[in-house]
Amino acid sequence: MHRHCLFPILLHLSLLGGAHAVVVATGDGTQNTTAPVDDFGFANVGRVFNTKDGFFNSGVYLGHGWVLTAYHVVRDGSGGFLFGDVVFGSTTFAATPASGVRLQNADTTFTDLALFQLTVEPISLAAVTIASALPSLNSAITMVGNGQDRETSVTQWNVDGSNVWTEGGVPPYERSGYKELQGNQSVRWGTNTIESGPSILNVGFGNLTTFVTDFDNTANEAQGSPGDSGGAVFYKNGATWELIGIVDATASYIGQPDFTAVFGDLTYAASLPTYRSQIVATIPEPGSITLGLIGAAVLGWRRRR
Repeated sequence: MHRHCLFPILLHLSLLGGAHAVVVATGDGTQNTTAPVDDFGFANVGRVFNTKDGFFNSGVYLGHGWVLTAYHVVRDGSGGFLFGDVVFGSTTFAATPASGVRLQNADTTFTDLALFQLTVEPISLAAVTIASALPSLNSAITMVGNGQDRETSVTQWNVDGSNVWTEGGVPPYERSGYKELQGNQSVRWGTNTIESGPSILNVGFGNLTTFVTDFDNTANEAQGSPGDSGGAVFYKNGATWELIGIVDATASYIGQPDFTAVFGDLTYAASLPTYRSQIVATIPEPGSITLGLIGAAVLGWRRRR
């Protein structure tokens, strides 16, 4: 079976009344709504209100008051920005209206990533480390976002030669996965591995360098769902958790019913090492700032001597 065209995660959400969490395999689907023991930066992923389409998506707090998300989450429809509420934990923040920065490719064309600054800095949140290189294929990653919940149990489908999906029927089944549900808002994490990349993706908001994960029926495996656009992908590099991606889009099978997460579906995430220099130029990493302050202090000490 061939996959149909890619679509931004947000496109289904205009039909929904709320935002929920990334779909994870096995269990009852309600797990992983708090930080794990080895915390990758769970609290740094929040809900960003998509004012144009009227629902919450996701965003990542980088530090120094700045948030990174997919451009299609904060677009105004004419190339500019339209900001709504931004929620981290139980605290609601506002965006600085003129702070929007849309990231660019090497050829200066715009891409589907955007930075913006909050009017108040969330002092309870630490800054994240942005990866300088994409991990190798099959590397373990953690995905977190404010996408849609799922039903508790697995659904099975038969698929005929014309790609018509029939729920249930006679086994063996060609496809299985989960129907997605509306429910309480939450941010949820799950795990996966890098399936392929880097590659170029364009879902109508400019070329974007991405990597891909695929959804398998293994414990806690994550798949993007409506609301996850702008969510985070983390990778543990040695002892340090690094932000390597921003969730952008999914791909599903031809004929796959709407609002489902089927094993074999794909999630596409922006590869942040490609755009790291632009991000750091806007938001200096804490390490560089600290070193600069230390250097200045040492210089002053030497002059005083």
